[in-house]
Amino acid sequence: MKKRDTIIFAVPVFIVLLIALSALVLSRQYNHFRTSYLAEVERELIAQTRLLSEIVAPILAAGNQPKMEEFCIVHSRERVRITIIGENGEVVANSPAQKDVEDAENLGNHLGRPEVGEALRSGKMATEIRYSATESAWMLYCAEPLRVGERTFILRTSIFTNEMSTILTNVRWNIAIALFSGLVVVLFLTSYIFYRVRCPLNQLQESASQIAEGEVETEIYVPERGAIRELAEAVRSMAVQLRGRIADLTTERNNRDAIFNALTEAVLIVDSDLEVEQWNRSAAALFQIPQNQTEFHITRSASPELIHYVKEIFATGETREREILLASATQTYTLLLNAVLLRREGGAKILLSVTNLTNLRKLESFRSDFIANVSHEVKTPLTGILSAVETLEDSAQSNPEILHTCLSILSRQAKRLNFLVQDILSLAALEQKQLSGERLFAPCSFDSVARSAVSLCRKAAQEAGMELKLDLQEAQVSGETQLLEQAVTNLILNAIKYSRSPSVEISLVSEGNWALLSVRDFGVGIPDADAERIFERFYRVDRARSRELGGTGLGLAIVKHIAQLHGGEALLHKTHPTGCTFQIRLPLVRLTSSPEESAT
Repeated sequence: MKKRDTIIFAVPVFIVLLIALSALVLSRQYNHFRTSYLAEVERELIAQTRLLSEIVAPILAAGNQPKMEEFCIVHSRERVRITIIGENGEVVANSPAQKDVEDAENLGNHLGRPEVGEALRSGKMATEIRYSATESAWMLYCAEPLRVGERTFILRTSIFTNEMSTILTNVRWNIAIALFSGLVVVLFLTSYIFYRVRCPLNQLQESASQIAEGEVETEIYVPERGAIRELAEAVRSMAVQLRGRIADLTTERNNRDAIFNALTEAVLIVDSDLEVEQWNRSAAALFQIPQNQTEFHITRSASPELIHYVKEIFATGETREREILLASATQTYTLLLNAVLLRREGGAKILLSVTNLTNLRKLESFRSDFIANVSHEVKTPLTGILSAVETLEDSAQSNPEILHTCLSILSRQAKRLNFLVQDILSLAALEQKQLSGERLFAPCSFDSVARSAVSLCRKAAQEAGMELKLDLQEAQVSGETQLLEQAVTNLILNAIKYSRSPSVEISLVSEGNWALLSVRDFGVGIPDADAERIFERFYRVDRARSRELGGTGLGLAIVKHIAQLHGGEALLHKTHPTGCTFQIRLPLVRLTSSPEESAT
């Protein structure tokens, strides 16, 4: 609060404090008066009770009931009311009530009265202030036990507190009226000061403060008349101009931020202390900066090459592109750095652009390896075909045996080339489906798919002298039957061709929310060095044997992509040198009802 406000509101505040102090003093005086009065009445009643006990005891000892009742009635003409109660709670004698005269026989049992119960329990005098239903008034009670022979009586006296209650009530009302009147005066004075003096200036100040805090759309309050009207009009004119200027700057900033965050490259603005002042979404994702974090230091990138690059630019002022590696917890990124040195009044800053080349480098490596592998795989059958053709052209026509051999070579190599092309096309189609997100699958019986694949492979197993063993549980998955059958067939044929096992076990079980199909052999197994790369394209454990048996090197890669397309995965559990187990793990489909139940 400003100094002028302190002076303006000092008077009502002083009055409020004075009223509060007066109320506190009056309240303390009231409580003191009430306590003193009740204590005095209680002492007087105790003294009368002790005096009356000396008179009542002989009458009770004599058993003179009429005299006792007469004594109570006579004594009731005084302010004190007498009640004599037996130890069983029954009223022996009683002063008639002012409200309506009652006989002792008509009164209820008094053991439930607090003062009576306390006197009987303690054997001492007890006092109590409470509301009397008989007298319909607040009364002070005093109960003293009297021992008469073998019996115990209670002499209870009581006195009205109505007069004092009336006085105290009037005092309370007078205090309340005085306080209320004072508060009304203070409220009126405060309202007058607030609405006539302070309010117009305060509203103008509040509007100006809101504009200063950035709420430029706030309307400026202009009073209809008064000393601050001209000032308010000037402030309103300034606010209109300010709103227009801020709107232009906001539009420009929003456009810049939209472009800044839309960039696929990570962009950072770094000062000379290596503090990053600003970064875009790509930078936050690359350097794993939390969304709510407002500060980031370039040293937290955990890349010595990046830190050295930034320091070098600040030291030399020369900017150049540089390719570095950034290692994270999950992978290593290949980054291309490009910087612009910005010189400003506050000091030099660097606009750092970071392009993630990781996928591009992987794609280049993959493309190079794929072309090399395809070229190598195609070269072998083409060489055989060309050799057979040259032989046919030279001398095979005159020699039936050479002719037959050449035709056999042409047929075998052409089939091999055809298988290779088919597998490459299948793999390309699977990758295209994964990239496009195509998932038009329907529920199918995975165990039926496995049985169909086993039927297709049974002839090849018999020719190889192998036994196929089945242990299939029912399992529903969502997928394309033909693709799933191709994946299971590839696993079985892979075991038949390369494992040299006497038997192959095909099993299907449900584990939680997954269907797990396993193809286990008991053959030569797969060495640890080859197990990690077994699902790569064109990778072979024994290249010579694979080509001899007509393998393309793409069968297990196709299995992996089919499993991934169906939301699952392909796994290898090594048991080298006693065989291995290939698995396809797919999510189960829970059927809520049978077709008959759905029809009903």
